[in-house]
Amino acid sequence: MVKAEVVADAAVDAGAEMRLGSRATFALIVVPAGTTTIQPWLRVNGATGKRGSYLHRRLTLESATS
Repeated sequence: MVKAEVVADAAVDAGAEMRLGSRATFALIVVPAGTTTIQPWLRVNGATGKRGSYLHRRLTLESATS
């Protein structure tokens, strides 16, 4: 099991929204043995031409073996 935490400071145009879950969010992910890729994503919703951007972002992964 891996704990993945994403933290982001972001900006969006008026009338749009950015979805990450919240300013800081985490998930517990079950991963198989071997190499695994974990990649955060961000979604901007709004009318055509609305934009969003990351100002700062961080992805932290924690894991333990037994």
